[in-house]
Amino acid sequence: MTNEVYDKALQAALADLKELQKQQMEIEKKIVSTKQIIVSLRALLGKKAEVESGLGLKEACLQVLHAKIGDRLAVADVVQGLGQIGFNTTAYANPTSAVKNTLDRLAKTPMKTDVESEMKDGKKVYFYMPF
Repeated sequence: MTNEVYDKALQAALADLKELQKQQMEIEKKIVSTKQIIVSLRALLGKKAEVESGLGLKEACLQVLHAKIGDRLAVADVVQGLGQIGFNTTAYANPTSAVKNTLDRLAKTPMKTDVESEMKDGKKVYFYMPF
């Protein structure tokens, strides 16, 4: 095979990946939206607001960031987002600190997680920016 054939195959694979990531983001947004509806309906029915997801803190934080793709979120915004998707933070003595530490770890490996951080108005904010 020539380099031209490999280049064509590479370009096709990159285009496929981009389309699949776009679909993944749409699905993750729908999952978050559905969880928010479930939490709201459970509250209206007087039931426990948590959504049994089996997610750990890292995965739940990523889900919140993915749903707000490109938005700059402070730690408090992510904590609020966790509540909106029914993630139980009561297992943590200091949920804000646990979320901050998790976000800091995610931002230290942006090539792996696509999570980055920056300073905005004197506060550290986090955002999901896929390549």
